Amino acid sequence: DGRCYLGLASDGSLAGGIGAQATSVIKGSADVRTAWVTGILTWDGSTVTLYQDGTAVYSAAQSGAVNTTINFTLGALNNNGTAAAFHAGDIARALVLNSAMTSTEVTDLSTLWSTIS
Repeated sequence: DGRCYLGLASDGSLAGGIGAQATSVIKGSADVRTAWVTGILTWDGSTVTLYQDGTAVYSAAQSGAVNTTINFTLGALNNNGTAAAFHAGDIARALVLNSAMTSTEVTDLSTLWSTIS
């Protein structure tokens, strides 16, 4: 409980974890391990939405609260203050916002990032 992350599920699909839900619930359907994708995970305290390349691949009610008392990490999970489960791939760009993006903002950002080489 308390999780907040964007990553990959065991089947290679883009996935996330918010509150009590993890990558077995919040996930897309395609294996993206050999592809460049833009993954965006938003939640506003009631709804969680996972976007892949600007398209919503999951959206449902949030289950459980997010722990906001530990630091946010990029490229690894924060295991109660210790970085763990490091990402073995590449991260080309990262952005963390303190507000939920609208679907239009997600589309605009995905389009912009896909044109930057």
